[in-house]
Parts: sequence; structure tokens; C-alpha cells
Amino acid sequence: MMRSIAILALLAMGAEAAQEPAAPADAAGLEFFEQNVRPILVERCYSCHSAAANKVKGNLLLDTRQGTLRGGDLGPSVVPGDPDRSLLVKAVRYADENLQMPPKKKLPAAEIADLEAWVKRGAPDPRTEGAKKTGLDPAKLSAHWAYQPLGRSPLRTVDDFIRAGLQKKGLAPSPAADRRTLLRRATYDLTGLPPTADELDAFATDQDPHAYEKTVDRLLASPRYGERWGRYWLDVARYADTKGYVYSDRDESRIASAWAYRDWVIRAFNEDLPFDRFLMLQLAADRLVTADDRRDLAAMGFLTGGPRFLQNIHDIIDDRIDTLGRGMMGLTISCARCHDHKFDPIPTRDYYSLYGVLASSTERIVPVAEVEKTPAGDAFAAELKKRQDALETLIAKKRDQLLDRLRSQTPMYLAAVTEVEKLHTEEFYSFIQPDDVNPVVARRWHQYLLETKKSFHPIFAAWTAFQSIPEKELAEKAPAWLDANKERLHPRVAQVFAAEAPRSMKDVAARYGKLLKDALAAGGDPELREILTGPASPISLPRLSVSELEWYFDEGTRVEIAKGQRAIEQLIVDTPASPPCATILEDKPQLYSPRVFRRGNPANKAEEVPRQFLGFLSGPDRKPFADGSGRLELARAVASPTNPLTARVWVNRVWLNHFGRGLVSTPSDFGLRSDAPSHPELLDFLARGLIEDGWSTKKLHRRILLSETYRQSSEDNAAARAVDPENRLLWRANRRRLDWEAMRDSFLAVSGRLDPAIGGRAVPFTGTRRTVYGFVDRLNIPGMLRAFDFASVDASSPQRHQTTVPQQALFLMNSPFMREQARGVVQRSAGAPDKIRALYRAILGREPGEEELRLGRTFLDKPEPPPVAYKPGPWLYGVGEVDEATQTVKSFTALPHYTGRAWQGGAALPDPVFGWAFLTAQGGHAGNDLKHATIRRWTAPNDGSVTVSGTVAHKTKTGNGIRARLISSRGGELASWKLRQLEAEMKLKGLEVKKGDTLDFVVDFNGEITDDEFVWAPVVQMKSASAANAGQMVEWNAAAQFGGPPAPPATPLERYAQTLLLTNEFLFLD
Repeated sequence: MMRSIAILALLAMGAEAAQEPAAPADAAGLEFFEQNVRPILVERCYSCHSAAANKVKGNLLLDTRQGTLRGGDLGPSVVPGDPDRSLLVKAVRYADENLQMPPKKKLPAAEIADLEAWVKRGAPDPRTEGAKKTGLDPAKLSAHWAYQPLGRSPLRTVDDFIRAGLQKKGLAPSPAADRRTLLRRATYDLTGLPPTADELDAFATDQDPHAYEKTVDRLLASPRYGERWGRYWLDVARYADTKGYVYSDRDESRIASAWAYRDWVIRAFNEDLPFDRFLMLQLAADRLVTADDRRDLAAMGFLTGGPRFLQNIHDIIDDRIDTLGRGMMGLTISCARCHDHKFDPIPTRDYYSLYGVLASSTERIVPVAEVEKTPAGDAFAAELKKRQDALETLIAKKRDQLLDRLRSQTPMYLAAVTEVEKLHTEEFYSFIQPDDVNPVVARRWHQYLLETKKSFHPIFAAWTAFQSIPEKELAEKAPAWLDANKERLHPRVAQVFAAEAPRSMKDVAARYGKLLKDALAAGGDPELREILTGPASPISLPRLSVSELEWYFDEGTRVEIAKGQRAIEQLIVDTPASPPCATILEDKPQLYSPRVFRRGNPANKAEEVPRQFLGFLSGPDRKPFADGSGRLELARAVASPTNPLTARVWVNRVWLNHFGRGLVSTPSDFGLRSDAPSHPELLDFLARGLIEDGWSTKKLHRRILLSETYRQSSEDNAAARAVDPENRLLWRANRRRLDWEAMRDSFLAVSGRLDPAIGGRAVPFTGTRRTVYGFVDRLNIPGMLRAFDFASVDASSPQRHQTTVPQQALFLMNSPFMREQARGVVQRSAGAPDKIRALYRAILGREPGEEELRLGRTFLDKPEPPPVAYKPGPWLYGVGEVDEATQTVKSFTALPHYTGRAWQGGAALPDPVFGWAFLTAQGGHAGNDLKHATIRRWTAPNDGSVTVSGTVAHKTKTGNGIRARLISSRGGELASWKLRQLEAEMKLKGLEVKKGDTLDFVVDFNGEITDDEFVWAPVVQMKSASAANAGQMVEWNAAAQFGGPPAPPATPLERYAQTLLLTNEFLFLD
């Protein structure tokens, strides 16, 4: 009795805990809860311990955070951070015979471990809602604003809707903004760049009553428009130039097709591609383009340009579903990966219907333009064909070897099918050897045998029947089944089981395995042989992308094939003559029949589902997709004018980027958890207008920008603010800070250094191209981008969040970039008679006021402080010669020219004096002779004992390699290496140095000046000599400390220019 009471009355907590606010939790902790803990609670606990239970047992509710902490009748169910004191953990451990949950069967060890880990990390739990009946309220669903057809209203303009909302609250719109403010606002909104002073002057004095309309049209026609609005869409598409986590020993980390997708997006906006077509191409361009114009294939980077998750196909597809759902329709579809969506009408079945569409597609890299007929283009085409042919030959060879092996291993795989649930999935990388059971192949066998269940299969009907009989009854019942079905069975199958009844499924598997294997011999039964050799065989290898195909092979072959693909991608990425390419999806020859993964676990499959669109958007007549994978049908369903979400979501994104806040405040979530629109009728009016205008985004811009609402002043009104403090009703324009791209591009524009080139390969952010063309590395986002709220590249980003952090001020005040732009503005104004006026016009687009002039002149008239003496760092970069007799460096000449990334002889290579010699942060290139060996020199700042470490490498295939030497001014040559396509580890300890001694890292051409580029970024460590830090290690890292000459100190005029660049007037709209 006591035990049953304990089980029914699990867990309690004091009443004060019920009022405890949710503890802060990091994103990773909440993600762990959603992926690992919530599914356990839903499947194992909610039937007895949730508001939806017929009878809540033990007064314990586990469907909210409050209930989980409060517990039931026994004590604290969860003590965050302490699993041993948490009765929930104690119960699932079965450590106490009076406290065991679930009562019928102990949880699997992995689930217990997940609960323990969750509690240990503080039990992060986002469920802040109170206890309530679970499940979706049909009435609430049917009434939800976003799921209704687009409404119609008698109101005809944007201003009609805004005024109606204001009048209800007794408010009025603000007066119109002055012309200079309006032009600046519209120019930034449409191009992301500032208007010039001349443009501002001209517009301010233009008497044409249609001047503003003409200006809007001019800005929409500017190629800068596509760069600005393309960047907004790239946020949604989680754009980056690299793949994120990949296997560095075999995979190319850069996305060969990334920049082509970015350029396609920019071109699509500039050409005002209808938005429905814009969406459809990103999902199914392979089905929509014509052979004579392949440029639109680049659109598929929307799906294929995401993170690669170490090639985990399940996570890759989930990312694509999430990006499609949130980005295009404002639906959090991925929340249904492990269980039915808790808030929106998206069952897990619908998630796996879409999963099946994308799983039925495979990737391929294709060119979207022809290779130019130039020597460089011809050389690229020849090398590309060579590498592609080599990979195809390798795959064909390995495929034949694998098929032979899999046929011979048929008994082993059929035995594995009987325990297929124990095999790991692709989420867990394992090193498969040729004689191991490959889980991917075993699951294909399992799926094949499931398909044979659909009707009586002459060969495998016995397998199906025997599998349904309890094993202890198999020997007794199998003969009767065989006797009843012997006329329908394949005769060889009947014969195999006639002599002796099977005693287990392993016995059944062994007999089938031998039967099929024997059929491969000469004279074997053709029907049985077809099982192992036909196109529908479970061991036939489908034509897939390398990343998917490699899962079928053993570890050594996987690496070999992946390296072949890497060689192709590296050639495409690194060769300037390579044309733009696209990573497309195309339907697999054998389409995937999706099944629900229980709790999102691919190893735990449930019922089969058809490939089809979301049920709640399809209506009662929903039909499965019938055209191949269904991607084209999916694209049409997403972009359909009858889809109530798509147009609403897009017009809301456009509104957001014109006003700083959307009509719906959650731009990528239009589900039941979203806030209602501030102006629902306006949202529908704009969405309907978008569709009726042929899905023209430029016409949507025009409709918004020509409204009086957009043209309002941003001046405050205390009375209006008291009624509507957040300005949701738009009684004034919102003041907005420039985002990172607009800010950086504006600095470059006013300094005269902005490179106007459009499109092309990604470039470093240290250059002068527009920021949209910067190289975005998923694993190494530059600090300045993070500081200024750059969009996440790990998932679709709904909007930029603006923060104010110290790093922003430090960058704006101290960075070399800002000093360069200030210097550029001053140089542009060099010929102006009044420098202060010239700076005001160049930066702020206006004349200074009298007080501003006075303050400026006072600042410039102040005497300059004396310059600070330059103190060189420990690293020097040069060339020199080694005295072979004494093994010391007898000459050293500093390299005179710094490019921004390398020290070398001059602006171009080879230099007439220094030849090919250069040094970078990571390595360099040897000079043309022994008198010009490259030397990276470290000078000891004080006496001590040092450790020198690092890797020296030569990687190029041509040439005879390099000679690398470490030479001490005190001890001569300490180490030497001759390397050709090799690398060597350097680790020297206990080297005694005196203050002023040098260590020279010398590389020469080894007698032949051909491809002598090398990698060598040494690290020197020494124990600190200062009393305050005695015993601590001081480190000099050649790569981290690499840099150019110190910038000359800013002049007073440059400092004044930088001050103007940092004003709110420059950094904010309005």
C-alpha cells in the first residue's frame, strides 16, 4: 500500500515556489529541454501528470514549470542543479522500491541520463504558462487572424487605416518631416547609403510637386536598392560563405555556390522579380528554369546554403524545413520534429511529410554560366574535368567493391534487421570497417522488408508471418502457416523451411541469407538473384550527393571519396576563372517514403506518411504530392495567393524595415503565440495589394513610401506618448539607428573610398566593397559584426536586434577603420577653403551653424600635444642571408611595403629587388635567392628561458620544396628542415636568451624558385620577469601579433572628422 501511495503521490514543493519567477536560462539549455526533456515528459508522464489527464495522480503536474518545481504530495520534484535531491530523478532511477516512475517499466538509460543532465544544468524550462488543458482549442485555431483568408476593407490607402486607429484613441498624426529628413530617410531605406549634400540641396529646393514621387522611383531603380533589400532577405536565408561544422580532414568548409546565390538575390530585387516567383525558384528552380538560361538555378542556395552539421542529413533537412517555414510563411514547423506542435496546428505527421519531400532530393553543384574562352578559363575547365572524372572513377570502383561485399554479407544483414532498433543513426558518427554491419544498409533492408508487407510477397511472406509470431511459439506455429501458404510461396523458400521449423528470427534470417547468397551462383534462381542485383534491391546504391553517398561506405572509403569532392570544390572556390555555380536539389531516382520518427529519433520509426503540404493550409481535400519529390508542388503551395500566410509575412517584413517595427511584432512567427497585428486590416490590405500588383515588391515600397504616415516627422509629442508610449499606432515616425551594413557603407561612402562594384566573390571585411559582399564565416564571425548585432548565420534571422554595448564605442573611437575613413573625408576636402564647412557637407550633408563653426575652429586652433614615441613590437619582417660557416644571419633588411595582409618588397610581385619574398600572419614565400631568404625575427625583450613551438609546412605539389631554419643570434642554427608537401612540428624548450638577442625563422627556396609558399607562424613563450607577474608565462604569437606599421597619428582635422562621424545625426535616421 505504501508503495502505491508513493507512486501516485510523487513529489511536492512549498507554496512559495509556485510564485517563483522563471530562472534565466541560456539558449543551449532551453534547446536541450526542447530536444531531450520535453519529449520524455510528454510521452512518459503527461498521461497521469498533466492538466489533460483524466485524473491527475499525486497532485503532480509536470506540464508546466511551476508544477514541475512545486511537485505533488511527497516533496520537491526538481531541485535545480541537484539531481540527487530531485525526487523526479530518484523515481526514474528506480533506486527506491517505493518510488519508481513510470510504474510499469523503467525508462531507458539514455532518457534517465537526459533528465539527470537537465536537472544538473539548472533545469532550464521555457514553460512559463500556467497549468491548462493540453491540446489545441479548435475554436481558437479557426479564429486565429493569420489563418484567415485575406480580408477586404472599404479603406483605400495606408493613411486611411493609420488615421482610423489614431482617431479611436483621440490622436492625430504628426506633421510632415522636412524635405532633407525625408530624403535621407527614403535614401537609406531603399539603398542603405546616405544622400550627398548636393542631392539634399537639390531636393530641398525642388519646386516640382511630384519631386518626391520621382525621387522614390529613382531610388527604386538604383542598383544599390537590390544590395540593400537583398541583405534583408539574406538574413532570412541564414546566408554565409562557409558550411559551419564539417570534417576538416576531408571536407571543404567554403560553400562554392554561396556568392552566386547572394548575387541572384540582389539581381532579383533589382529586377523586381515577382515575389511568388522569387519564392518558388528558391525551392524548385531545377523544375522551373530553361536550359538556355541557367542563372536562376542559383536561387536554390536558399535551401542548400545552410549549416552542414557534420553532414548529419536529419539536421540538415530540419534546418531547411525551419528556414522555409519561418522565412516564407512565419511558421515554426520544426517544433513538430519530436512531437505535435504545442501551439499551432502542425502535427508531427505533417513535419515528416515535408521531411519526405526534402529527403527525396539530392544535391549537385552545377555551373550557371559558361566558362569564358580564355587561357585561364580553358585551364580551369580541363582541370575540373580531370578532378570530376577521377572522382567518378573512384566512386564506380568503390561502388562495385561494396556491392560485391554486401551481396556476400546478406546473411549478416538479415540477422541485423532483427535488431535494427539497436543500431545507431547518422546522428552518431561511427568508424565503419568493411566487415562491420553498416546501419544505413541494415535500415534499407529493414525498409525493403516493410514494403513487402503491403501485399503477399512470394519470397518474403514467410519472413513477415514468422516475425508476427512470438518467438517461443515460432517452432510450433510456423509449420501450419507454411502448409497453408505453400502454394503461394516461392518454391525455394518453402523448401528451405519445410525440413525443420525455424526456432527464432535469427534462424529465419540465416536461412534467407544463405538462400539469397546461393542464388548468386551460376544457375541460381533468377527471382531470388533479382533481390540482390535488381534496381530495386535494398543494397543497390542510389545516385546521391557525395555527402549522402559516403554513409554507405567504410571509413577509409568515406574519407577518400570526400577528399575527391573537396578537390573539386576547392578548385571552383580558388580559381578566379571559374564561373558562378549553384548547389541545386534534384529528385532522387528512388523517392523517399517518409515515416514519423518517434521523438525525432531516426532509429525509432512509426507510421508512414505521404509527402504533402500542411494539413491546416490545405483543407479537407488535401492530396499527396504526385509530381516526383513534391518540391515543385510544395513551392506552388507556399507561393499560392490562397495561402493566407505568405503575402502577409512578406509585407510585414517590408513594413518592419521601413518603420523599425512590423505590424506583427514577431516577423517569423505568425502562429498562435504571436502578437496580434497592430493594424490587421492594413496588413491584409497590403498583402492583397501585393498579390493584385503581380507580387511586385517595388510597388509595395511605393505604396508605403508615398503615404503621409511614412513621411511624418519623428518629433516627440508628450500627450500622444502618454496614450501610446510604444508608438504602435504610428502617430510619428520612429527614430532608427543605422544597422551595421548601412553604418559601415556610409563611412566608406562619405570618405570617398566605397568601391561601387556589384556582385562577385566574397571579399574580406577589411576592404572597401559594400558590406553585403563581405566573406561571412559561420565559425568565425568577426568581432565587429557581432558587436553591431549582425544577423545569426546558424538559423533564419527574423530581424536585427539593436543593442548598446561598450565594444561599439571602442570600435567607433579607436579602430584603424574609423581613422582611415576620417582621413579619407579630410583628403576629399583638401581643396576646400573652409575645411569645417566642407566636413559638415561631406558627412552630415548640410552647412554648419554659427555655434558649430565656432566650436570647430576653437578645437582646431588648440595646440597639438607632442607625438608619442613609437615603440616597435617584438616581431620584424624582412629578408637576409645566412653565413653558412657560422650558421648565423649575416644580413637583415626589412621588407618595405605592407599590403594590409602581407609585408613584401613593393605593391606588385615579383618585386625588382626583393623578388617573390613576402610574409603574412600565417607564413609567406621565400625570396628568389639565398641572399633574400625570408626572415621573421623575434627580439628578446629581457633575459630568460624561452620555449619555441609551431608547425612549419610546405603544401604545394610543384617545385622542390623549401628549407626552413631556426637561427639564434647567440647559438647559431638550432633546427633545420627540408620540406616538400610535408609539415614538421617545432618544439624547443629551455633556450636561454639575453635582452636584445634575436630568433630568426628563416625560409629559403632550397635551390629552385618554384611555388615556395610556406606556413610557419611560431609561438615564443617566456616566464615573466616582472615582480607582479613572477612565474607567469608571457606569449608572443606570430599570427595573432602580425600587423603593419603603426598608423600615423591623426591630425586635428581628422579627429574632428571622426567626431562628426560619431554623431547621432550621422548614425541615426531622424
